[in-house]
Amino acid sequence: DGGGRPVAGQVEFIPELRQNEHNTTLYIDDQIKESGNYRLLKGDSTLALFAFNAKNQESNLKYSTNNAIESVFPHQNVKLIESDKNSMKNIVQSLDNQTQLWKLFLMLTLLFILTEILLIRFFGKPISFFLSEKKLDS
Repeated sequence: DGGGRPVAGQVEFIPELRQNEHNTTLYIDDQIKESGNYRLLKGDSTLALFAFNAKNQESNLKYSTNNAIESVFPHQNVKLIESDKNSMKNIVQSLDNQTQLWKLFLMLTLLFILTEILLIRFFGKPISFFLSEKKLDS
């Protein structure tokens, strides 16, 4: 009848809406009782698609132990970071300091450029294989 009521098999609810400068957040709370796929509608147009899981096992935040993670990757170089001992910033900086190869490559590049300049200066002009000059008699 076009009165805005949900069709059989559909659910209608109005979420809490919070807006700030950068984004809009919808709060569903306990309005959705069944898992499934839902559409966010504005009039007749679909704005977004959502999927909700009702089973608590899918939202279980139980973490694996270090031994369990290492057993999943037995032959690979896996480093586990203990975030409670140091701040994450210090850990990332220490890992970054271990492999600073860019300095080595920069020095090698400068060395090769200097070598090329010296070779050209002391041994003449570079040899050109593709260009040759021919005088044509007219």
